[in-house]
Parts: sequence; C-alpha cells; structure tokens
Amino acid sequence: LPLPLQKRQIGAVMRDFHRELAVGFATCVFDYCAPKGHVPFLRGRSAALALVRALVHCSQTLTKCYIAYSEIPSGVWTLLHRLAAFAFEAQLSEKAVTDPQVPGVTLTPECVYLQTLLSFIGNPYRLTQKEIVDVGTAATIWSAACRLDLDGTTGSFVIDPRSDSPPLSPTAEVAGRYWRLDATGLVSALENQVRVLHHQDGPIAVRGRLGHGPEISADVVEKLMLAWSFSGERNHPRLPAEHQMDTCMGLHAVHYLAAGVRDFKDFVGELGGGINLSDRERSAAWAQASLESAVPTMHKVRVIDQSLGGYRLFWENAEGMKAKVGELIALAAPVDEDDEDDDPRDWMVGVLRWLKGGNNDGLEAGVQLLSRRVEAVAVRATSEAQTSRVILRGLLLAPLAIDGSQHPTLLAPSILDSTGGLELLRLPDPHGMEERDFVEPLHTLDLIENTGAYKQFRYGDQRSEATLAAPEAPPAAELDEIWSTV
Repeated sequence: LPLPLQKRQIGAVMRDFHRELAVGFATCVFDYCAPKGHVPFLRGRSAALALVRALVHCSQTLTKCYIAYSEIPSGVWTLLHRLAAFAFEAQLSEKAVTDPQVPGVTLTPECVYLQTLLSFIGNPYRLTQKEIVDVGTAATIWSAACRLDLDGTTGSFVIDPRSDSPPLSPTAEVAGRYWRLDATGLVSALENQVRVLHHQDGPIAVRGRLGHGPEISADVVEKLMLAWSFSGERNHPRLPAEHQMDTCMGLHAVHYLAAGVRDFKDFVGELGGGINLSDRERSAAWAQASLESAVPTMHKVRVIDQSLGGYRLFWENAEGMKAKVGELIALAAPVDEDDEDDDPRDWMVGVLRWLKGGNNDGLEAGVQLLSRRVEAVAVRATSEAQTSRVILRGLLLAPLAIDGSQHPTLLAPSILDSTGGLELLRLPDPHGMEERDFVEPLHTLDLIENTGAYKQFRYGDQRSEATLAAPEAPPAAELDEIWSTV
C-alpha cells in the first residue's frame, strides 16, 4: 500500500456499484410496503428477499472498502441500520431466504446484518484480502451464535441505529435508544474449536445451521476472538500526538539501520572466524543489492496518537512505500539538520498491524511496538549440510518493560527453516560491556509469530546479566531525591 491510482479507481467503481444496488433493493422494499409501511399479504417472501439483497450489497460495499484498505463513504451505515430496523419492525428479521446468488447458504436479514457487524468489529484492515473475503463468508455462518439485544440491556458492542456510525466500543455512551451485540456465545464456541486443534496453524472448519464456509486459520480466529471479546478497556491508554518520525520498511531495511548503516555483505565480513557469504548466497536474489536498494528509503510520518504498546501513524505521501500488514517497520526521532553528531541513531522496531488508505497517496497505519532497542545479527540453520548453510539476516529485540520478560527474542526471515535448530552469529559488543559468543547454537526454539514477512522466536535460557536482555525500566528510585532538588 498505497494501491496504484488505477486500482484505487477500480475499487471505487466496484464499491459504488454495490452501493447503488443496495439503494435499488431498498427502493424495492419501500415499493412493496407502500403506502402503509407494512408488508402486504403474500408479499413477505418477496420483501424478505429484497431486504436480504439490500443488506448483502451494503455489506459488499463495506467489503470492497476493506479489500482496498480505503475509507468507508458516508451513508452506508445509515442505510444498513435502517434496513435492519425495518426488518425487526416488520418481523422479517428471521425470514429465511435461499438466494441463488449465494449458493449453499441460507440467509436471513438478521444474519446478514450480524455478519456485517462481526466483520467490522474483527478489524478487517489488519487482514489480507483473501482473509477479508473468507472471514466475511464465515461470519455469516457464525452469526447464528450471536444475539442482538434491541433494548440495549445485555451484550457488549453498542449500535446506534439512528446514526451513520459502525459498532461502537462497549463503553461508548449514546443518547437515546441503542442496541447491543452479544458475541460471547460465538467466542466460546470458537475457543472450544481452537482448543482441540493439535497444531496452532491448523484451520478451523466453518459449519453451522446456515450452511458451511471456507476454513479459517487458527491464527486469524484468535485475532477475531480477541476483537469480539473486547471489553472496552485498553491495556495502555492512548495519548494524542502530532510529532514527526522517520520510518523505514522491511527486515532488510531494519537490519541495515541496526547494523550501523552497513549492508549485509559488510556486516557478515565483520563477524570474523572465517564467516563470509558464499558464492551461492551472493547470487541469491535476496542477497543482491543495487546502489539504489542498498540504502533504504526514509519516509516522514506524523504520529496521530501513541501508547506504551505502539503508535497510530499517518503518511501524507506514501507513494512507492509498498507497506503491508505484518511487515516490520523501523522508527526513530528525526535528525536535527544542525546536529553534526555522527553517533548511530537509536531505532525502534515495530510491526504493521493494520492499514487504511487515505486521500490520494495518504496512508494510515497501526503499529505494535516490538522493541525500543535492537541488535543486528545473522542466523543460519544447522539442519543443512555444512557446505550449504545459508546465512540470513536476523534481529535481537530487547524486551519491552510492559512485556514482563527478561530475555530478548529473535527475528528472522519467514523462509528460514528452524526445525533442526539455528546458529546465532553476533558481532562483539561495541561498548565492551558484554561478553558474547560469536557463534551460539540455539537448540530450543519457541515460535511466537510468523507474519509471512518474519518469524519471531523465544530461544534457550538467556543469561540474565546480558545487557541486551535487561528490560527497559523507569529511572531507579534512588534518583527521586535528585529530581526533587531540580
């Protein structure tokens, strides 16, 4: 992201097409029920079919926005809420319709409305395009396990049926009457399915009384369960901000910056012990670096808000940045042009959790902070033959104080095969404060996450006295007396 202009235009055409169809079928519902405003005799099935199709096209309008990671146009949520309100008032909400346009699934106005709510609450901007489509289909089946309270007494997420707003936080305050969505039954059912899986990456079968849908990976299901069970209380409060930062995307770029603006060939050459890149590694596509690609491109970004766990960022012009969900990002305070200090910059490392395109080439992103201190390393798999071990980039991340851990974690490319163990290759401590093993075997690896762009591991028993492993902490209590005198 951002998408090229032509693709954005295609996405806008598809979005507007579904919106016009939604308005057209809503007009059909109006014509069926005019002039008295209720469903005539023997017109219930026709009115329900028009309602379902109007709601489906409203849902598809939102889905096209999600797939293009773009803003939702005004009026879509208003139409959706009004259609649902009429379905409940006319007692058509549970009228089952078999639509030939959606084979294999029995639809009701209520299940389509609930599916739309579930899809939005699941934060589709953090999913891939395929996952967005699959989750939307699965949410239709899963909606049978949810309940909408029209009195607003039980449930979590707040829906204001008179507004143009999506579902609101459980703690939101709305004037007048409102609805509440209760997804606890769905979350409990999914928790049971995830619990019986033997492998974390195994898919979840989507089955229900409304039909069956595509399989969803356990990783995606866990993200959805976390979103659908959100209580409204954040772990870390957000603080508004308006300052600028420098950013750089990708594991290669982060390694280049963490290594003191050295490319990987120079970095490996300094490891010592006869370690160097083989001819095979130099010829690999990922190891080649032209003059342009050797130096990462910096992008200025504006921080909208921040917390201990991350940032919400906005790029005014993200042309050529090619951001994607799950990609690594390096962040640092901008350098003062008058500052002639050549000391290496302190880079933080985070991961893009969600993306949303803005006007023109603007881009908004949510970043989860992984570490405030990073060390560039190299890794190689020990399962390969001695003559064919490929050296890859790696990063050691110091734990955040909020993590409660004492040990660093390892980031490596997602193509790395760690089944037979790894070797960690490190440079000497530039400050001479830590004794390091230049080649350290890692036999006990615990995969924390695989985003497709990188893998994150916990490994072995780390020495608690290691400088990098010490978590960041506020100033010691002994400094309180000094600060009180300032």
